[in-house]
Amino acid sequence: MGVVSVGQEVSKTVPLVNRSLKTVKFRVVPRDKKAFEASSLSIHPETIQDIVLKPKESYPVEIKFRPKTRLTPFE
Repeated sequence: MGVVSVGQEVSKTVPLVNRSLKTVKFRVVPRDKKAFEASSLSIHPETIQDIVLKPKESYPVEIKFRPKTRLTPFE
């Protein structure tokens, strides 16, 4: 995400691509929502329903980072 000042927002869109020969079902949710939010991260769209991708289809997921306080560098 690069260097981001407190209050700034940076977003990256990551395409999830089904490169298999079969249709897949999945959900886009953080494993630990509290830890994810504590890191000033958010996912859009965060879905409760399953997403279905056919072979060679893609699904864009946007990850946003908006720090509320100064954070130590991380990867």
